Amino acid sequence: ILSPKFTNEVIDWTNELFKELESYWNRLFLEEEIIKENKNKLDFIQWFSHYKNDMIIKLLTGERSYSMKGYFITLNNKISDHQSTRIKDSAKLFQAIYKFQMSYFIFFVFPSFLRHHVPFFKNIANDILQKLDFINQKLDAIIKRRRQEIEDTPLNEPLPHDILTSMIIKNTLRDGNYIETGANRFMSDSEIRVNLLDGIIGGTYKSANMLSFIIYYIAHHPIVKMKMLEEIDNIFQVDMNSPVKTKCDGLLVCCVELLVEIKPRN
Repeated sequence: ILSPKFTNEVIDWTNELFKELESYWNRLFLEEEIIKENKNKLDFIQWFSHYKNDMIIKLLTGERSYSMKGYFITLNNKISDHQSTRIKDSAKLFQAIYKFQMSYFIFFVFPSFLRHHVPFFKNIANDILQKLDFINQKLDAIIKRRRQEIEDTPLNEPLPHDILTSMIIKNTLRDGNYIETGANRFMSDSEIRVNLLDGIIGGTYKSANMLSFIIYYIAHHPIVKMKMLEEIDNIFQVDMNSPVKTKCDGLLVCCVELLVEIKPRN
């Protein structure tokens, strides 16, 4: 996970998925006719949630998710019976995870008596449990496919650098850091599934909220915005479409410092 190759993959997928996000925004919000008539309003938190969901699922599992494309199709009013199954499954998984993370508190707040015997609370609890069962089925299928891929890969060939693969091969002969201790135990599917779900929820909604707050605060501080744009212009110069690379990490010092400065001003 800490290898340079994984870091490069993270940056490459960040660039690729953000280009995809921009293409959807251009088609939905930035066409001249749409701007003049003010037809559509951009919901940052929803778009960033789908963007980060596609990103974190790719980095965790190595498999591509299409929730962002599904959301675009919904807003574009072009839902079709011929829509790709993978897009439908991605949208359904996104909605299930969203419903679960927004409602699971009911199991901590309301006693079991209410959840089992009062129809209103019982229906909510049953719906959440059904969503969780669906999520578990999808994650179990992903884990099963990856285990099979690992078994079919010769020992002399490299494995993917995603986190799912790292968890599956941990404390096995495929683990590059494997040390025989006599008490080695590899992770079970249920343990891997819990870690994946925790990573997806944290990597989707927390990150999306953070990005939305950053944009909100920058928009309310014109001087901060100006300084950030000046630094970005100096680094990327003429080619503003140039993808972010690892060598840019240490150069955006001002951007990081300005984001830290935003909080005290409020």
